[in-house]
Amino acid sequence: MSSKGPCAPGGHRTPPTSGLKPVGGSLLALPWTISAVVTALVRREPVAGALTALTCLTLAASAAQAGCAWMQARAGEGVARGLRARVAHHTLRLPLADVRAALESGLVHVPAAAFGVLAVLTAMTCLDPQLALVTVGTFLLVDVPAPGRSLRTRRAR
Repeated sequence: MSSKGPCAPGGHRTPPTSGLKPVGGSLLALPWTISAVVTALVRREPVAGALTALTCLTLAASAAQAGCAWMQARAGEGVARGLRARVAHHTLRLPLADVRAALESGLVHVPAAAFGVLAVLTAMTCLDPQLALVTVGTFLLVDVPAPGRSLRTRRAR
């Protein structure tokens, strides 16, 4: 094979290698084989070798991706199982009065508060849309990051 360009008569195009480093195998193996198949088709040359290489690389890439997905699923199952065990461990030790209070606040107070906020925002939007935008923007800047700050504060103690 020569290193002539793709437009050179009778020359075969070889992939450029300057500046490319393989990462976990061949970095551009699939695009190079696709290029070889397309070039062979355009030049009306046999494509069996390039097509076989493309098929093998595609199957290997699919198998590697399936293996990665399987490993991620196993890791996720382990995390979910551990989290479920920790939550169950802590919730089973809660006093019944705390559980009742949490259910009451979750089932009654949170929807009522959400309805109240929506009603106030609707009225504010009808009266003064600019003030409503300022209020929503302030809420997003100040109150949305607040749970993250409280978690960091608790961890620092």
